[in-house]
Amino acid sequence: MMRCLGLVACMFLQSLHVTNSREPACSQFHYEEQMLEKVVRMGINMEQAMKRLDVFDKELRSKTQNIQDMLDDFGKLHTKVMVVLDNITSSGSTYVRWGRSTCPTVDGVSRIYEGFAAGTSYAISGGGANYICLPKVPELATSVMTAQYTSTIHGAEYQTHSSTLHSSLVLRGVF
Repeated sequence: MMRCLGLVACMFLQSLHVTNSREPACSQFHYEEQMLEKVVRMGINMEQAMKRLDVFDKELRSKTQNIQDMLDDFGKLHTKVMVVLDNITSSGSTYVRWGRSTCPTVDGVSRIYEGFAAGTSYAISGGGANYICLPKVPELATSVMTAQYTSTIHGAEYQTHSSTLHSSLVLRGVF
């Protein structure tokens, strides 16, 4: 009796499994056909995924090559900048020769810029402490901006107060 009851329970559970499964309860050939169809679909999906991976791989290799080319260009530019900086630092000092219109005739000496020395008036507080070099031909702004607090800029001059050594330079503009 117990055996019979176990067999009935087993059949009942098997019938529940067949009715709840996704596959309809058909012949064995139908089930195998559906399994084969699923395998074929999986193969097609796998091929499509492999094609997408190949496209991604090609793009990645292209981008990697572009980055490598940029790094190579950056390395070349860095080398050029270092050579220029080395030449600048090994070429000597820069001296401002206020009041002179020519450079000494020495090898390696050249004029970098020329213009007029200017700065804040000695009698006015505020403004910059250093002289600046104004160009001989200024580029004027097309629009005028106003500010609440301003400072003026004047051409520089020097005075020697009748020194015997520099008596010709008593009151001269600096250019």
